[in-house]
Amino acid sequence: MELDAALKAAGNFVHESGFHPPGRARTVTVRNGHAQVQAGTVIGAGTTVAGYIEVDVADEDAALSWAKRVPTARYGQVEVRRIVEY
Repeated sequence: MELDAALKAAGNFVHESGFHPPGRARTVTVRNGHAQVQAGTVIGAGTTVAGYIEVDVADEDAALSWAKRVPTARYGQVEVRRIVEY
């Protein structure tokens, strides 16, 4: 919390979110128009996180529905994980 306060005081704070554990993640891939959802994460050594989209939805099913529409799901993976709310 000290770091948060210092970043905000300096005018450098933009946004932060912590993630729930990888075991609670879901990974979405779309190939040839067919979506596949698997339990867990693919993030590990050698994996690059290219960005993230934070959405406010009612439940995991809604989040997975949106994840299937993310363009990078067609050639990579989209990980769906809840964020920690402080």
